[in-house]
Amino acid sequence: MRRLPLQRQTLILLAVLVPLLLLFVYVTLRSGPLAPVPVTLATVGDTSIAPGVFGIGVVESRYTYKIGPTVPGRLQRLSVDVGDRVRAAQVMGTMDPVDLDDRLRALDNDAQTVAALVVADVAAQGTLASVQRQYGLGAASYVQVLGARQQAAQVRLSLDVARAQRLSDSVALFQAVGGGGEPAAARGSPTR
Repeated sequence: MRRLPLQRQTLILLAVLVPLLLLFVYVTLRSGPLAPVPVTLATVGDTSIAPGVFGIGVVESRYTYKIGPTVPGRLQRLSVDVGDRVRAAQVMGTMDPVDLDDRLRALDNDAQTVAALVVADVAAQGTLASVQRQYGLGAASYVQVLGARQQAAQVRLSLDVARAQRLSDSVALFQAVGGGGEPAAARGSPTR
């Protein structure tokens, strides 16, 4: 029989691996799924149970209502915070009324401005066409054509700005009377 020679490196490797393997087996048996489960023994008796409530979480209300103003306006002062108890007929805030007459007057002014600028735009386009005809006949210089184009472009820009202002004022009026801000499905009866 031939004997396997054990070298020094092999002995050192075995000296390290064997204790590691024994440590692994010990840990598996003491704290792993094979560890013993502690058992508590108690005698059965007839006693009352004391209620105990503990825990961490959020307490929610039983009912949730969406509330809103009955007239258009801006919220001036809020008297309650989230989670406060409220009573029937308690004032929860005050509204700053929106002056609808001022908004309607602004829309009328916008309409008059747009109408005047439409007339000015037609006139500027006519002037440009006339100057271009004169330039074609040699009665006007190219500088005059450029001046007419600039005037027409300025009038067109003013018209676009006035139309944008009219749309902006229309949206502001619509929102002031209660429109916009949320989808129609979200407005409605209180949520329970």
